[in-house]
Amino acid sequence: MGTYEIPIRGLKEGKTSYNFLCDKAFFSQMEDSLVENGNLEAVVDVKRSGDIVRLGISITGTIKATCDICLGEFDYEVEDCGGEITLKLGEKFEEVGDDVYEVDRSEEGLSVAQWLYEFVCVSLPIRMEHPRDENGERTCDKEMLKKIAEYSSENQERETTENEKSGEKAIDPRWAILKGLKDED
Repeated sequence: MGTYEIPIRGLKEGKTSYNFLCDKAFFSQMEDSLVENGNLEAVVDVKRSGDIVRLGISITGTIKATCDICLGEFDYEVEDCGGEITLKLGEKFEEVGDDVYEVDRSEEGLSVAQWLYEFVCVSLPIRMEHPRDENGERTCDKEMLKKIAEYSSENQERETTENEKSGEKAIDPRWAILKGLKDED
């Protein structure tokens, strides 16, 4: 059996737990992974009752994330991540419904790696940001924030307006129309 597999053939009735580490090696196995590195512990509680096997998956730890504001790297806490998968022992592997699968009872083991990865990805926010400090302030890279402010569109517009006043450079008429649309909002 592989690293992220649970046994299928010979699985006894009752409850068994398996622990897995999801780290850089784990995420590198995933094609086009949203996460490149982390230190997560996944606990898979397996409960067999007849031909039904329930997998209770719980994942905690940290991943290396990139802040969408300052592009700095930080540790993002993954908490309360996981869910439940129901397996029905049968003759082939097939998705029967949402989080319900038929699995071949003659298989030696079943990989849970893809499910672990998917639970981690679903738990991530759409926008990754450095955590705020105890005062509610951003903990982003201050130097990068200065650079962003320096090159922001508002700063660029101010420079363009100053240039127009001084007669240095006229704005392209195509951009003037778009600027007019922005000003209407």
